[in-house]
Amino acid sequence: MQVQRVSRQRRSGLPLAACGCLGLLGIVGVAVVVGLVVLLPALPGIAAQIAGFAPSGSVESAFSAPPPAAPVIQEAQPVEQVTINLGDYGVQVIQNEPTLYDFTIGTAGGTNAAAVTFTEAGLLDLCRQRTTLCANQNPQIQNVALDLRPNGMVVYADATLPQLGGASQRLGAVLRVDGSGRRLTFVGLDIDGALFVNPPGELAGLVDQVEAGANDLLNTLTVQASGVPYALVRIIIDDTTATLFLQ
Repeated sequence: MQVQRVSRQRRSGLPLAACGCLGLLGIVGVAVVVGLVVLLPALPGIAAQIAGFAPSGSVESAFSAPPPAAPVIQEAQPVEQVTINLGDYGVQVIQNEPTLYDFTIGTAGGTNAAAVTFTEAGLLDLCRQRTTLCANQNPQIQNVALDLRPNGMVVYADATLPQLGGASQRLGAVLRVDGSGRRLTFVGLDIDGALFVNPPGELAGLVDQVEAGANDLLNTLTVQASGVPYALVRIIIDDTTATLFLQ
């Protein structure tokens, strides 16, 4: 079966699932799926219920632990493209662009290994291609930005709040890699550097659903490079890059 190259053309106005793009978003660590596609559109409603969240210090405290050391890939060599397969969500090909995303293959512990690394600019580039949320086409969600942190990230947006007379507030969805190294969890909201956790009522159920769906993508993720298939072993995030280590 011939795999089509990823188009650089934006597909505005189409649902993400309908355009078959979830596979591509899954490979970028599911940050876009969790933070942009579902959580950020809900932020105006979340902010209106902020009194139901529990304050929990500063956002910096959520990222106090240093990221684990990246596994060493021996006999490392770059590859020009990788093929991403997420079963029902489709197959995509991404070309190597070092300032955005970079791919390396080799061995680790005597087994074939691969590393797929994304910069903040790379994550946002894919978001702009595949969703309308990063292109300022949604009047309630503007100026999306991504801030990688040790073991996680914060996805920011200017959210317009009808409950506050149409005022716009900068909000962030705080995401962190869990202890397994293979899953992302929603920690809380970043509002002016303060962390608010434990979403109230129905929002807690929404967050649980988003986490489950996003992590299902990670669990089914496979990557093929130079004809060799790889499955996710660990997500490694520092202040500048997000890396998927696969074997």
